[in-house]
Amino acid sequence: MSTSGSQLLADVAQLHTDSELLHAIVNGPARGDGSLVTTGGGKVKTAARAIAEVQDFADSAILGVKSTAATSISAIEAVAAGYGYQVPVPYSAGLSMTNASQTVSYDGQVYAPIQSQLPFTTGSAFEPAKFRLIQGVSGADLSGPNGAAMVGFSQSESGEEVMSVRDRLRIQVFASAFGLKSTNTAAQNSKALQKALDEIHSQDPTGGLGGELLIEPGAFKFGELFPYRAISIRGTGRRVTTLDSVIASGTSIVLADAMEFEGLQFTGAANSTGAIFTQAAGFDNAFRNCWFQDYYKAIVANGTLRLHGVDAFNGAFNAGKIDSGGAVVEMLGGRLLADNFRSNVSSGYGGKLPHPAIRVLGGQEIVVSGHSNIQNMGDAIDVNLSGATSLIDIEINGAILASNSGDAINVTTSSGASIRRLAVIGGNIDTNQGDGIDLSAHTGTMNTLQVVGTRINGSGGWGTKLGGKINNVDIRASYDSNAAGSVSPGAAVITNMIMNSNGLSDVFNMVKANAVAAGTAAVLQATGPDADIPIQIKPKGKGKVQIKGTATNADGGLYIESFAPGVELVDLTTGSTRTRILSDNQSFYVNWDGAADYTYNVVSFRVRFNGNAVNYLSTQPAIAGQPVLVSAEGSDPNISIRLVPKGTGKLRYGTVISTADVPTTGYLEIEDAGGTLRKLAVIG
Repeated sequence: MSTSGSQLLADVAQLHTDSELLHAIVNGPARGDGSLVTTGGGKVKTAARAIAEVQDFADSAILGVKSTAATSISAIEAVAAGYGYQVPVPYSAGLSMTNASQTVSYDGQVYAPIQSQLPFTTGSAFEPAKFRLIQGVSGADLSGPNGAAMVGFSQSESGEEVMSVRDRLRIQVFASAFGLKSTNTAAQNSKALQKALDEIHSQDPTGGLGGELLIEPGAFKFGELFPYRAISIRGTGRRVTTLDSVIASGTSIVLADAMEFEGLQFTGAANSTGAIFTQAAGFDNAFRNCWFQDYYKAIVANGTLRLHGVDAFNGAFNAGKIDSGGAVVEMLGGRLLADNFRSNVSSGYGGKLPHPAIRVLGGQEIVVSGHSNIQNMGDAIDVNLSGATSLIDIEINGAILASNSGDAINVTTSSGASIRRLAVIGGNIDTNQGDGIDLSAHTGTMNTLQVVGTRINGSGGWGTKLGGKINNVDIRASYDSNAAGSVSPGAAVITNMIMNSNGLSDVFNMVKANAVAAGTAAVLQATGPDADIPIQIKPKGKGKVQIKGTATNADGGLYIESFAPGVELVDLTTGSTRTRILSDNQSFYVNWDGAADYTYNVVSFRVRFNGNAVNYLSTQPAIAGQPVLVSAEGSDPNISIRLVPKGTGKLRYGTVISTADVPTTGYLEIEDAGGTLRKLAVIG
């Protein structure tokens, strides 16, 4: 047989074998040894066995679903019962639904009828429009696109649901999600920031929930922005998140009420005449842990402005922008509350004086406190009130103020302007060329000036220069190395003054209270540039000057000591008449003078001293028709009264009346100057 014939026979034999195997696979049993057919490629399941295994798996899955559904329904039934629902019944046609507490189970879920659809009878097909799911939501629902909308959010502890979590998250947005990039142009970033602000406002139109715009690290140029009420803009830290305004003039951000800024750096290198922020009257805004750099005016405010941990810096390289027209903060009105505020403004440009850190053109209250440190080449704080502007309070408490070319505090007012109180309490004031506190241009009225516990050092001019009308001055400060002097009265009109500071006696006549050692009388002493300085104690209205000892001290009361014989103890002046009480080593005497300049200085009465005396002269007034009484009193049982004329002078008393000789009826006993007993006859 040929080779081709042999091959044909082999092929026929293989075909026979394969057909037998195929027969066994197709017609083999579902169970047992015959359910696996051995082939050249390995064992193969029969068709019956494969179908059986699929059926087994399906039956098992169905049983699992039924078990899970039963468990879920049982759990749902328990929850439903807990909320006051009835036990679910399987959904079917013909169920009478009359109460919202009824429930049905359908397709593994539990439903209750919708109140507005009651009453109704169920049909053969489930009607979802008439039922609501009471099981709640599934994990898949919560993880879906609308999952956050299914969870409520409460703004307060009362638990009142005011919005969904989705809506709450929409008022706390990241600026980057709206296209903010450090590589963008200012126009692109302004558009991105405005879109973010608009989104927050759309979710919270009234600002009642307080939306937040979060800005990631980076430096972002921007132009004008128009924010909304109660939105907070927060960065990741000053000098980490920077917003650079490119507005050349005008304002970059007009503040809305109740806005807050935190952890941001603001620069305004392009701004030569305007401000980064402006605030309307009546608004309340806060900046916390922010940094301002390279600006003309950082903030122009007319409401309540709160600064905490704010730093501001302008250097000489900011050509033309740090002259006297600029400011870190310019107050047109309202209240400035600055805590831990720091400012450093370097030298001016083109010979101009650098701008102040704080300029006050009006307002109710200016408070700078809490370790604030303001160091300027120009004025640290400049108050300039015109017209009838009234400012209630300026308080610098515990701060450090320093100025190189200007004044630490400069106050300029017109004649109609008024300040209720300027108080500098504690802290340090250091100046180089100007004055520590300069009120020389104050021509208005100030009710109270207080400089208490402050160290004023190194002034190129005066430590404190006064001016205008000041009702009450209280200066208790320490003045060191002030070139012109401690305090200049200038043209000030001062009503009341309390001063106890070093270096003041060369300027003012004043009363100084001296501290003394225990066992020594306390001293209230007049001091000042005049050679002779009286001390006046003036009560108000009909009030009296009272000097009282203590109730347990028999010696308490008025004690007047003369430091030298002949020096007056008391000077009583009424109009041009003076009555003086003086003392020497042997007596005290009363002088009368008809002129205020001691032209006459006449001794009117004198009492001599006797250190061993036990008897004395006493006088007593009398009622009408009775004589006044001059009597001797003392410890002796019998005390004479001695009247001694001087030289050959005689004692004069009574009036001589001529009469005819009459008999003597008695006599009166008297003693002459030598003590000899004499008798005066009584006639008639």
